[in-house]
Amino acid sequence: MNLSLKPRWSAIHGMTLIGLCFVTGCGRPLDLGLKLQTGDKRIVLVTVTSVETVTVPGRTAEKHAGEEMAYLFEVSDVSPDAGATTKVTITSSDRTEGRSFSVEGASGFMPVDEQTALLEKLTRHMKGESFTARLNSRGEVASVSGMEKVLVGAMAKYVAEKPTERSLFDRVRGKDEQMKALNDEVRADLDELLHIYPESPVRMGGTWIQETSYDSDITLDIKRSFEVKRLEEDTITIESNGEVQSVTFNGRGDSSGSILGPGFDGKEVGTISLDRATGWIKKAEFTLQGSTMINYSSKNAGAKEIKFAIENKTIVESFPAN
Repeated sequence: MNLSLKPRWSAIHGMTLIGLCFVTGCGRPLDLGLKLQTGDKRIVLVTVTSVETVTVPGRTAEKHAGEEMAYLFEVSDVSPDAGATTKVTITSSDRTEGRSFSVEGASGFMPVDEQTALLEKLTRHMKGESFTARLNSRGEVASVSGMEKVLVGAMAKYVAEKPTERSLFDRVRGKDEQMKALNDEVRADLDELLHIYPESPVRMGGTWIQETSYDSDITLDIKRSFEVKRLEEDTITIESNGEVQSVTFNGRGDSSGSILGPGFDGKEVGTISLDRATGWIKKAEFTLQGSTMINYSSKNAGAKEIKFAIENKTIVESFPAN
């Protein structure tokens, strides 16, 4: 009996190993990246929530911000070397921001500045507008164009609802430098979300490094380390750990700032699930937490040491649209 069972067990064991090899690749290098094809359509949902806290003796101020965007990516003009031209349509958009303060036990809310208020209004009217992005298989976004049309289109919709605020439309329209800056800003935002893939194939457990940045009242330059943690039949799971390399305070007007002490005390952690067939992100979550001390000075307030803390969470989800 034992002799007759042995070959059956060997056959079953061999079939199991073949099945595992199909799922895991048996240690073969994984060419991670976007498998871009002409005509591909992908919905990408992005949700960002953040709380930034500034503290000085006797006073605390908080900024709460949230943004929800949905994009339809339509791929065209694919080439192995130059990547693909992609039409990006904003299918839904929303942005909110609020500021509160506490001074020696008393609390209240601060109005947002005019630029922030205008951005909130226009974001909600960007639905249906499109721009063009050029990206490659590594998710690197080389360029963005057409955001000036998005902005003008959103302004036209907004002014149609509120004709008395046409001056806002006229104030921005035709300012080429602002339009170019907007294209660059959107390119950087998309690159931060999509440029996560390694430059060369990796194996199970393989690692690679990417650099990115977080921009708000401060700029955090972050070095992310990625590792392939799990392979399944249709999903690749990657974990990331981000270390803040430098911190810059973005002062306004006559304000300026420099970082004190060891820098930023905190880190970013993330988990990414990739669609094994297409390379697109199924779902990714990044959480950034930490604080730093800033030596702040302005003509009106003089020199102060302030504590800046942040909690930021970004969720990216995508699925095929065709």
